[in-house]
Amino acid sequence: MFEAALDFLKNNQFASGGLMVGIMAAVLAYVRNLPHYFWTLYLRNFTINLTFTNSETTFEWIRLWFTTHAYNKSCTNLLYIRGADSEDGERKGVLVPSYGRHYFWHEYRLVILDYTYAERHTGYGLQEMINMRIFSTNRKLIDNLVENARKYYVSGQTDSTKIFTLRYDDFSLLTTRKIRPNGPILPENKFEEVVADIERFYDSEQVYLDRGINYKRGVLLYGAAGNGKGSTILAVAQKLKKDIVLVNLAGAISDNQLTHAFSNLPPNCIVAFEEIDTFAGAQEREGKDDDGNPVKLTLGCVLNLLDGLITRHGMVVFATTNHIEKLDKALIRPGRMDLKVEFKNATKDQAARLFQRFHPDSDRAAEFAAKVSDFQYSMATLESHLITNPTVEEVLERPIHV
Repeated sequence: MFEAALDFLKNNQFASGGLMVGIMAAVLAYVRNLPHYFWTLYLRNFTINLTFTNSETTFEWIRLWFTTHAYNKSCTNLLYIRGADSEDGERKGVLVPSYGRHYFWHEYRLVILDYTYAERHTGYGLQEMINMRIFSTNRKLIDNLVENARKYYVSGQTDSTKIFTLRYDDFSLLTTRKIRPNGPILPENKFEEVVADIERFYDSEQVYLDRGINYKRGVLLYGAAGNGKGSTILAVAQKLKKDIVLVNLAGAISDNQLTHAFSNLPPNCIVAFEEIDTFAGAQEREGKDDDGNPVKLTLGCVLNLLDGLITRHGMVVFATTNHIEKLDKALIRPGRMDLKVEFKNATKDQAARLFQRFHPDSDRAAEFAAKVSDFQYSMATLESHLITNPTVEEVLERPIHV
């Protein structure tokens, strides 16, 4: 049969010519792909590829690190992004390489950088990615690059607190807040007690591990509105040099989104659930909204995050509410909310200290305290009165409006 095929090709010029053309085409196609094959082989074995996504803090490290690189001065395709806060509290902007491909040298090695973005599959926000191809196999070079980026990022944040917020299923930087020289004015020792509690927690990891207890801490701040619950969270974070992850449980998020987000919490942070009573599941086990429709986020998911199988090791959670009586008992039991701190309206002592903060050179703080009764006004009301009336005489003579 094989001999018959050879005879056919010998006697049929069209068949033999077609076969020869086919063989030549195959050889040419193979030869044409050889450069691509060897280039791919070279990239795989003699370069290092790094990828950073905007769901990770390292993404911001790398972007801000470019402001120190020589390439940033010659790059003409730039993106204006938010930088650190300046000393006067104003937010600065910085220029970094924009979306697209960039070529530059780093430590005498060629780097190809691709900065891309795409719509999330949910349509909520952008998924940004930085891909760096470094023509070197020296891992120490990569480690130094990332470490230098981290140090530069941290050095610009030493006088500010980063606040992250939940966007779909990960956390993004929302803003930064300058460290305040003065904390909230609370009843005597209350702020210090909260700070001491969290510090003891951070020093007790081995105690939790030895006893098989989830290493986490929950703090519930409850009481009358306008008395410094949110300010206390910020002050505690700044005192302990922590960042804040702000979570609105009443937002349109689901169990899966919240669980995924908490598996990627930013490092060195505390979590803040503000106005937790506005979350439907906090009040009703069935988890229904005002219209009676089932909510996406269930109480069971939140309970598991606070004290369950998916609780993050070392997590500190602050929750605030003006209506503790509305919260499900399982949400605020010991083990989920370990420390409960009540915030009442201002005392005379708080009013006097607040006056002294606004007018440090005046000796009339007692007169201002005499204008109010204990628990008559919120701290926010008194602050508004002091701001609206800039002079001591106006503060003391004019009535306080609620």
